[in-house]
Amino acid sequence: PDIPERAPPAASASDSASSEVKEVKAHAPELAPPPKAAPPPKKKRHSSGKNEFEQGVRANARGDLKAAEQHFKASVDKDEDLEWGWYNLGLVREHRGDLAGARSAYQQALTVKPDFEEAGSNMTALLISQNKLDQAEREIRSRISKHPEALGFRNDLAHVLIIRGGRSNLNAAFSEARKVLKAEERNVGAMIVLGQ
Repeated sequence: PDIPERAPPAASASDSASSEVKEVKAHAPELAPPPKAAPPPKKKRHSSGKNEFEQGVRANARGDLKAAEQHFKASVDKDEDLEWGWYNLGLVREHRGDLAGARSAYQQALTVKPDFEEAGSNMTALLISQNKLDQAEREIRSRISKHPEALGFRNDLAHVLIIRGGRSNLNAAFSEARKVLKAEERNVGAMIVLGQ
């Protein structure tokens, strides 16, 4: 299906805060921005969940992944709709080697926010690392069918198709990348696919 055109995201105050966190975390897994960067939830956020989330970000910045995991888990226990909490819990679990726990957390992030491209990309990367290409492709195609405007899902599909190889898979990957560029002409992920 065609992809609706999408304007580039506007910079926000949280963008600068996010880049500061990334600089501090040179030896810890890269975390998503705080919940305030996410769209407003349908339900009211519990401030205690947000506080636990922020403590998890700080623990991760110190390189204390065990404490970060505990805080992210506490954040989603207090606010199960905190998609960034689930996402970061998945990141930390993955970096600690708990791949099943990471997959579960990414899946929960996608349950809370089905068009959550970052969680979808991490889920795809996890499946690729386990050589589960068929499963990755099925899950991505399912996400695309529900959210054709989510360009990150299309880039994920192109990436899986390139790994699978073969002329038909490569042609399909390039087709996905062209669809993404039609909607967003400066999409780096699609440019990388076409450059391969």
